[in-house]
Amino acid sequence: MYKEEKVYARRIMQKGGEEHYFISFNGLTGGVVEIEVEADVYNAIREHELLEARIARSDRLHIERLSLSDEEIDLRASCSHGTTEKKVLLDLCLNEIAEAIDSMSATQRRRFLLHRISGKTLKKIASKEGAPFSTVQYCVKQAEKKLCEIYKKFSD
Repeated sequence: MYKEEKVYARRIMQKGGEEHYFISFNGLTGGVVEIEVEADVYNAIREHELLEARIARSDRLHIERLSLSDEEIDLRASCSHGTTEKKVLLDLCLNEIAEAIDSMSATQRRRFLLHRISGKTLKKIASKEGAPFSTVQYCVKQAEKKLCEIYKKFSD
């Protein structure tokens, strides 16, 4: 299957307490060119990447389903754990959580992921960003609150 190579990279850098957004790519002369872009341009590129990833995943799943024989489909169905309804609800919940994380501001998403996924303390995050501890704490708590609401909606 054809795999498209990514021809650019994105990054966010803190300068003087503000976020600056950069896109880098190979220039015509072969060297790497990096330009600073506005937040809305950066976010539009990020959203496009997310959409492309979702489409690619959907395509892979569709192709996999088309290649299964009736016997393989029956075997997968008989070996599955839990009900189809539970699986659908779990899938919906995970999709909604992913969308909620995607919809967070870059700062909130970074702080939340650093704390909950990378295990960084709120103090370390605040120190690294040069931000007040209470601001970082509030930001992460709001992200957690948003995700807990989604979880509660599906766990009832």
